[in-house]
Amino acid sequence: PAGRRAEQMAFAALRWRRGGRRHDAGLSGCSQLSPGSAALALVCCCWCSFCWRCARAEVSTTTTTTTTTTTTTTSSTTTSAGYYQQVAVKCTLGMSCTVELSAWSGSGLPQVGQRRRDWKPLSYFPADYSPDPALYWVMVALPVESGDPCAVDTYTRATFDCYGSVGPPGPPQQWQNPRGNNDGKPAAGYELCPNGATKGKTSTNYSLCWSENEFDAVVDPAWNHLGSFEMRGPEASSTLSCTMGRPCEVALEGRLDDPTFDTSAVFIAKGPDDLVCREKLYELEAVNFNDPRRKHGEFTIPAVSASYDGRYRRYSLGVPTSAHDNEPTTDLPGVYPNRGKYRVCWALAETMFEKDGVDFDDMRKGVDVGRINLYGPTVGRNTLTCVLTLECKFDFQGKFYIGMPYALVLAVEDDCGGASLTRINVGGGTWANPIAGSASSTYSFEVSFGAPILGVPAAYTACWGAGAAADVDYSIRIGTLDVRGPVRCTACTCVKGEDCIVFLEVYALTDSQSVRNRIQMLEPGSTCGSTPLPLADLSPMDPERRQDGGLGSEFQIGLVKAGVAKPDYKLCWGAGQDSKIVDYGYTMYDFECTMHVGTFSMLGANYRDMQCILGLPCTLELTGVSLEASNKIIILDESADIAECFQGALVNFLTLGALLTHGGGEPALSALQVDASAPHTMYTMGIPDGVPPRKERSRYLVCWSHNPGDWQAFNFRVPVGKITIVGPKKVELACQESMYCTITLTGVGLSNTNGILIIPLVGHKCGDMPMDPPAIDGVVNPQIASSASGTDPSKVVFQMGMVGSAPLDPGVNYQLCWAHNPAAEADYRVFVGSFGLEGIFAFSDPPCGPFVPGQDPYCVLGELCEIGDKPTQLTVNVEVASPARTNKLVVIKKETQCCGPGHILVDFKEVKPSDLNAAQTTFPNPVPATGAAFLIYNLGRPSLPTNTPLGMWVGTPGDYLMCWSHNPTSNLIDYNTAAGTLQFRGPFAQAAQCFLGEGCAVTLAGLFKYYAAEDNPDFQSSRVLIMPDTHSCGAEGTTLAPPWVGMENPCPRPNVEEVHDDRITYRLSIPVANPPTRSYQLCWDSNPPNGKPGTAKLYEEYRVGVGTFTMNGPYQGQSKTCNLGASCTIQVEGIGLTNTNHVLLISKYGGPCGNIPPDAPMVRADMPGMTNPRVVTDDQFDNKFDLGIAEGGGSYSDCRVAEPREICIGVHYRICWAHGVDTNALGDYPFLVDVGSFSLYGVYGTYSVECALGSVCSFSIIGLVLDKFNQVLIVDNRSSCGDSDPAIASFDGLQNPRRASGVSTVPDENGGGMEATFRLGRSISGLIGTYRLCWGFDPLVVGDFKVEVGPFHFVESAGPQKCSVWDSHCFQKSEL
Repeated sequence: PAGRRAEQMAFAALRWRRGGRRHDAGLSGCSQLSPGSAALALVCCCWCSFCWRCARAEVSTTTTTTTTTTTTTTSSTTTSAGYYQQVAVKCTLGMSCTVELSAWSGSGLPQVGQRRRDWKPLSYFPADYSPDPALYWVMVALPVESGDPCAVDTYTRATFDCYGSVGPPGPPQQWQNPRGNNDGKPAAGYELCPNGATKGKTSTNYSLCWSENEFDAVVDPAWNHLGSFEMRGPEASSTLSCTMGRPCEVALEGRLDDPTFDTSAVFIAKGPDDLVCREKLYELEAVNFNDPRRKHGEFTIPAVSASYDGRYRRYSLGVPTSAHDNEPTTDLPGVYPNRGKYRVCWALAETMFEKDGVDFDDMRKGVDVGRINLYGPTVGRNTLTCVLTLECKFDFQGKFYIGMPYALVLAVEDDCGGASLTRINVGGGTWANPIAGSASSTYSFEVSFGAPILGVPAAYTACWGAGAAADVDYSIRIGTLDVRGPVRCTACTCVKGEDCIVFLEVYALTDSQSVRNRIQMLEPGSTCGSTPLPLADLSPMDPERRQDGGLGSEFQIGLVKAGVAKPDYKLCWGAGQDSKIVDYGYTMYDFECTMHVGTFSMLGANYRDMQCILGLPCTLELTGVSLEASNKIIILDESADIAECFQGALVNFLTLGALLTHGGGEPALSALQVDASAPHTMYTMGIPDGVPPRKERSRYLVCWSHNPGDWQAFNFRVPVGKITIVGPKKVELACQESMYCTITLTGVGLSNTNGILIIPLVGHKCGDMPMDPPAIDGVVNPQIASSASGTDPSKVVFQMGMVGSAPLDPGVNYQLCWAHNPAAEADYRVFVGSFGLEGIFAFSDPPCGPFVPGQDPYCVLGELCEIGDKPTQLTVNVEVASPARTNKLVVIKKETQCCGPGHILVDFKEVKPSDLNAAQTTFPNPVPATGAAFLIYNLGRPSLPTNTPLGMWVGTPGDYLMCWSHNPTSNLIDYNTAAGTLQFRGPFAQAAQCFLGEGCAVTLAGLFKYYAAEDNPDFQSSRVLIMPDTHSCGAEGTTLAPPWVGMENPCPRPNVEEVHDDRITYRLSIPVANPPTRSYQLCWDSNPPNGKPGTAKLYEEYRVGVGTFTMNGPYQGQSKTCNLGASCTIQVEGIGLTNTNHVLLISKYGGPCGNIPPDAPMVRADMPGMTNPRVVTDDQFDNKFDLGIAEGGGSYSDCRVAEPREICIGVHYRICWAHGVDTNALGDYPFLVDVGSFSLYGVYGTYSVECALGSVCSFSIIGLVLDKFNQVLIVDNRSSCGDSDPAIASFDGLQNPRRASGVSTVPDENGGGMEATFRLGRSISGLIGTYRLCWGFDPLVVGDFKVEVGPFHFVESAGPQKCSVWDSHCFQKSEL
């Protein structure tokens, strides 16, 4: 049979091989195909569970036409000159590769001249060739760039690894190339590799060569190019890789485009090299990359082709979750040579990796495509451990590449890869979960979760993912994690005075680790591990305890005595050093206990000092935690300074000379039972009024027991405080009138709650009502202690106040009574001793009252001030009983209270010359007593202060209180004796200002009083001086010219009628020139010299700096301009400008600014449309003056002269300024300040212009500062210049309006100014008549042509075209 029928027969013969035995009929059938059929090479037959499948090496033919000597034939299967057809052979890796060629009958010899290599024999073999078909050979050659690939001098044989012959597999061998006919049959068969090639380049296009001569290694036969050869299948890869937890895909390159390969499959076998895939495919040791405990993801082999993209054929194997046998790949030489080594095998069909009960030894058809690495950790069997408070780190084993991203998460569920994993309940400290990073080693590396300090110890699951981003990515279960440590505190309460043991419940701690554990008790609210440690007070025990082995559950604290009972100590635990560290030496507090495991409660009474007060019931109150009715105390004598219980004798107390007993009548030597009612803190003793003999220190120790049973002293181990008997010692005391009275008592346990009461000595007793305490001026009676004497409870101080007059004569006529904390007069039961008084005097009575002229002293600012001297300021004698060098006086702000707490010092500047030290800048306050008798107080020369220290009162004229002290400290409270009122007179600190152009009157507010009982200070002689603030008021040698023209400086003495008690007005005349400024100051003196300038030192008397002085007004020398027909707003710069300001424009050819008759008056500018004078525009700057729009600049004849009139344009104007408050004799603002120049530019008026019909209309206009943007407009006489909608004249041929065509300067000899030329064009028609000629500075609309130049005459043409120009005064004719 031929064609498709032959192919069907061959496949039928192969399908017959299903009975379990080997049959050769199919192969023989393949060799019996008739000549002339399409040749089939049966390449490989594979067993599957259903049927045999045959793959074939197709030999396709090419039609050729050849002419021979006998026949000429054209056919698709034969040629007349060739034995074999031009063929295309295809083989597949892993399949038997046999090239079978068919011959056809015929005869023929090579033609003359035909090359032998091109001649193919016919069905019989020529005489010069051997008839043995086995002598004929085929060869597969590599392609060449050009020429015959089969030529002896160019061919290169292709090489492929081959399985070899049938039999046990051996090492790979090269396939047979060239290959002779293997059976000698007419159908020439060339079996290149019986069981298929295993490796080689499949992407190369090879050539098939044929030779009629036997191949000899020595003699190379001539080869004929028979056709093409393809080897199909995958090319071997260097190393493939997959990562655990990620989809695994094998992508193969090669010649895999044929649809036949859609059923191809890959298989991963365990083995070290490429010989693995040569085994029987169905007997390969398949890898198992599945974790048996997995819940997500599955790895499956073999895997059938999933896709082909034109380059890669891809095979999806699923998600690996473990290495085979959980053994990572090891590449180290000599180390586990087969561990984790895997090969990828390829076959045409998935079923080739299966076995269906038939053993075919020759079915070794797997193709090794390379090694595959599985990256990831060992899984499942890892049991990791961490101990709370220690760093949680592990060495991970597996196969990794450097830089491989990884992430680890510790989860509660055993569900790695689940969509939602619960993070373990561990954290704090440096703990991080999950963690991520990149591999730093190929087989193992270390990871750290940090050191957790809180959480629940338990067994958790550790999940791994390569670069995981979501919970589902953590799909690799690498094992379990035991987090070990304490779970909770099961016994965390102790009682003071009893043995204390703390028990913890722990999880999974080993003995080797427990021996290193410890606990710490910290103060409530503390943070475990904080630095420094806020340790609990468990004295005499340490608040840290180490566990001595076992399971880490029991910690012996010991017997806590003096420590503090609290219910909520922070209990912290620490693992110490890791148990992997062998050498371990325990050192207290050498590491942090960072884990909070609970609250530790220490119950019992706490230590507190207690006291009993003379004359009062004594009840002792303890504090503590969970006190109970079984509690008791005993009191021990501590006269020997006993600090521990058991070391002292029981103590006794007296009351009214008898033995002090308990409420039940028991002596004090027995134990005291706590009050039966909660909270069990009170212990009642009775009312002691005395202490045991020779117990001056009066110190006693109180010891406590939780439940002592009886009162035996050895049961009371806990010291809970010391008790003292409080009261004063007896003493005789005295104070002096007019001096501060301080009474100091000594005793035991005195405090600032104590009070004393002064009562008459005769006829009265302490505590016996009525006691009739006297009223002594300045003395508080009764008085509570102002303070205890420092920290010494044996002294207490009573600030009685400034002693004044008393109802009884000076002497010992009083007694002192004491009470600890009195609430009523009857509480003063304790007699202290006798009390006497001495005398003191003040300036006036009452000393803290108002100023009394003639009795209280005063000082004038800038003058010398000495209390007790200086008759010019009223001689006042200071009278002090027993004056001393230590006496001082302080001047304070006068308020409703008298001298006492809350003094506010007054600050004045000290100016020279005075008797004080040259370095003294502020007047002395406090001031010491001076003079031979220590009765003079020198305050220097006070002036107004500039920089008053914080906390002091800024000194200004007024009344101040003088407080005196005999021997004060730096504490102002010592100045508690009122001496009277001191009055300072002069001006207050204030700022002043004047305005240029107006009378400068400075009114100073202050205190300028005088009284008949005093020597009158002459304030009518006072003056002020204005000087730059770079000078100092009162500086010696200062000379000064008046800073402003017209000002009188220093000012004259004030008028009598302008001197008042609270103010004085000084008049400095009218300043009119020089710049305004804020850089001046005002200086004052009560009676300076006449102040005429020119002589040095004349101004040194002006020592009082009152404040800043500002001269307001405009700067001079300014220059402003405006233009006719345009809005004229000028801006005047200055200082202190206001909304009352005015400006006036005047001609410089009249009187200057401000002149009025009889002097040459000012000549005001008078241009139509302009407002003059003008008030300022009221805005935030007050410096703009809107003068309006000048619509006319005067006639040519009036204005183009040497002295133009005030109605003309020109540069002859001045700007005069007025503040706008004062007026002159005419009732107008004075306008005395010449601000600067003003110029008005534009054209002269009253021009007459004429143009003739049919002539060129061109004319010039004279003016000042003209420009090409100026324009003219001709309007009808019925309209006015500046109308918003005028009747505009129309002349054909003339441009109206028209911009200036040129501007030129007129020489001074021709009158000066500027000339603007306007060329309107040549008229060809128009209404003869007279019109108005209007001018605009830079008009935008017709309304801007506001300036009327004069008439415009439009006349008939009269001979030569000429144009005349004239005005109302003269006629100028010009030919234009």
